[in-house]
Amino acid sequence: MPAPRNPYRFRKRPSPPGAAMAFVEYALTLETDECVLFPHGRTGAGYANVRVGERFEYGHVIVCQRAHGPRLTPKLQAAHSCGNGHMGCVNKRHLSWKTQAENASDTVAHGTVSHGAKLTPADVKSIRALAEVMRHRDIAKMFGVRGDTVSSIVRGKTWAHLPDDVVDGNGDEEAA
Repeated sequence: MPAPRNPYRFRKRPSPPGAAMAFVEYALTLETDECVLFPHGRTGAGYANVRVGERFEYGHVIVCQRAHGPRLTPKLQAAHSCGNGHMGCVNKRHLSWKTQAENASDTVAHGTVSHGAKLTPADVKSIRALAEVMRHRDIAKMFGVRGDTVSSIVRGKTWAHLPDDVVDGNGDEEAA
């Protein structure tokens, strides 16, 4: 009988205490136009994750604060001009404070926007019609989405820009 596998064999070892912040400090000294990828802990979305005291902060936000000053308003975001924030880029030359709308238009410009829409306008019209006679969870299974997605469509929280009567069965808009 073969020996049991060690479940910790491929376990990633944590960085030494202070190593992540030391890398942020090092990144601030670099004068390069190439992405500086964070080699330590990252969030599920890939952004640099740095422990500051008892909490975690995004590495790119720390770099942006130190390189370009504090946020002028709480609504500003540390935006990447390189489009590689999801890969852990912390280059001060790639970061600037922008509004959410400016940051969103940047993601479109460098092709990192996620257009994950599974539904078409025709699907939305069908969902709204079916919601009068079926349960949301059953409709969700039909369209491959979650029940709360169907609920949001029916209540007008999402797809609100699409009135019920302007889409025909082919997804083409009809003259109202």
